[in-house]
Amino acid sequence: MKWILLIEGIIALGIALILAAGGAFDGTIFFLVPALSFFAAFYWLRHPGSRLFKRTKYVGTEEQKKLAKAAMEKALKDCEYLDKAAKRIEDPELKAQLSRMQPIAHRYISYLEDHPDRITSAYTFIHNYQARAVKMVEQFEEWEKTKLSTPEIQESKANIRRTLSSFDEAYEIEFTKTLHDTILSMNAETKVMDQDLESKGIHNTGNPSPGEDAEIPHRRLEDIYDRKGQPVFGDENGQALIYGVHSGIPFPEEFRSETIRRKLLAALFAIVLGSFGVHNFYLKRPFKGFLHLIFCWTMISGIIGIIEGIRYLFMSVPDFYRDYCRYQ
Repeated sequence: MKWILLIEGIIALGIALILAAGGAFDGTIFFLVPALSFFAAFYWLRHPGSRLFKRTKYVGTEEQKKLAKAAMEKALKDCEYLDKAAKRIEDPELKAQLSRMQPIAHRYISYLEDHPDRITSAYTFIHNYQARAVKMVEQFEEWEKTKLSTPEIQESKANIRRTLSSFDEAYEIEFTKTLHDTILSMNAETKVMDQDLESKGIHNTGNPSPGEDAEIPHRRLEDIYDRKGQPVFGDENGQALIYGVHSGIPFPEEFRSETIRRKLLAALFAIVLGSFGVHNFYLKRPFKGFLHLIFCWTMISGIIGIIEGIRYLFMSVPDFYRDYCRYQ
């Protein structure tokens, strides 16, 4: 795939050079934009980012960095597969369990991207729990494709459901272990501060009650799916509901502001620079970007860009996150 993208970029630059040399248009401008787009795509190929364009800066020796990068790539790949499987699987019980597991996995992986020094402490989650979840879900999908309902198949599927039913708790335990040092450090710091306040005659007797979001209990199956088998996640404005209906996974609210910014920039690039496919390169769709570059001398690319820009503007934030942000 990488070589195909590079060849497409070379072809696009060649067409721009030929047209510029023939005086078909102002060669300076029309050569510069494809060139910049090409080198931006080349940089992406050399330095692939993760979700929301966050670059993970790995730490340690070269060998440690290599292992950490491989672990993160595996974590993202497995998480992406389970997200897609949650949409494909028809079994309501397994679909519901994946909807409980995946939000935790998303938060865990996002934390690791921000704190790459903790990746080694997440190896059990990455290489044991999530990897095994992928293996079991793959097998479950295989059983579903056979359309067999023999006792042996039913028993195997029941075993997979039973085993995965506790994985959300396992994810939370592993996530907490990764945060262990931070928790101890913060507890020690608050203890020191309490002692300092005590020495100054300030007694901290407050015991604030937990807020509504302090604990999120596991939902029952009937709380997650309606009578038609559709997920019924939703908040007051219905945004999470839109995301849940499409994917079976609630929208992670912590990414809302970044997703809105990304959505507006993508719409702006599509409307203003859609002829050159800048919005596609921005959204990490280099193949489509190169197609726009190849036909940039026609009106087709510009019209398509305007249409896509308008579509981005009217897309809901959860839908845009699902289609363009989760694994970018």
